[in-house]
Amino acid sequence: MLSPALRRPTHPFLLWLSSLALVFFIAWADYYTADEFSLAVFYVFPMLWMTQAGGLIPGLLCAAVCSLSWARLDVQMPYQHYLSPYWSWLIKLSFFTIMVVIFNRLQISIANERRAANEDPLTGLRNRRAFFDQAQFELQRARRHQQALALAYLDADNFKALNDSYGHDTGDELLRVIAHVMKQTLRRTDLSGRLGGDEFVVLLTDCDPDSAQDVMSRLKAELLAEMQAHNWPVTFSIGLVIFKDFPDNFDQMLHEADHLMYQVKKQHKNQLAAKVYEQASVTH
Repeated sequence: MLSPALRRPTHPFLLWLSSLALVFFIAWADYYTADEFSLAVFYVFPMLWMTQAGGLIPGLLCAAVCSLSWARLDVQMPYQHYLSPYWSWLIKLSFFTIMVVIFNRLQISIANERRAANEDPLTGLRNRRAFFDQAQFELQRARRHQQALALAYLDADNFKALNDSYGHDTGDELLRVIAHVMKQTLRRTDLSGRLGGDEFVVLLTDCDPDSAQDVMSRLKAELLAEMQAHNWPVTFSIGLVIFKDFPDNFDQMLHEADHLMYQVKKQHKNQLAAKVYEQASVTH
C-alpha cells in the first residue's frame, strides 16, 4: 500500500496534474534510456497513486495514459506487420488495467476488513475495542489540554421483554434505530459505540456539565420519540459522568458511568442521572 502521505489531495485537479507530471517525466526518461534499459516499471507508481487516491475510474484512465506513453516507443521500432504496434499497446493496456483492478479490489478488501474489525456489524457504531481505543486517545488529549470529558452509559429498559414478545428481528431493528438516532443527534466530535447487547456508550468531548446534560437529554428525548413511533415499550436509563479530573485509565471512567446507570435502573428506570467526578470527591 502507498504511504498515507500520498492519499487524496484536497482538489482532484492537483491529483491529475501531479500524476500526469510523473507519467511524462517517466516517459521522458524512458525515451533517452530505452536503448540501454527500460524504465517502464516505474509507470506502476502513478497508476497506483491515482487508484488509491481517486478510485478505480481515475486509476484506469491513468493506466490508459501510461500505456500510451510506453507504447509511443514502439512506433519507432521496425515491425513486419502494421498492426503490431497496436497489438503491443493493447497488451500493455491490458496488463496495466489488470494491475489497477487487482490493486483496487485489494484496497477495498483491506478497507472492509478494517471496518469489520472496528465496527459493530448490527448497528454500524464503533465496537467495544474501537471505542476504547479512541476514547483512550481522547482521554490523553483532554489531559494534555486540560479539557473536560463527559461519559454516558445507556441501557434500553425492557429490551429483553421486547425480544421475547416481538422476536429477535424486532430487537435488532430497535438496536439499529437507537444507533441511527445517536448518529443523527450527537456532534461529529462525540464518540458513540455499542458495548454489547442493549448497552451503548457516548463520550462527549470538550464540554461542561450543563452542555453535557443538554446533549444527553436531547438524545434521550429523540430515542423515546422513536420508541413511541414504533409502539415499542422501551425506555432508557442513562448514567452521565462529567470528568473535570481523570482517573488513571478509561476503564475506571467507564466503571463510574456504568455504576451510575445501574443505580438509575435499579431505582426508577427511564431516568438520566448526572454527576461530576473529581479526584478528591464525587459530587452530584
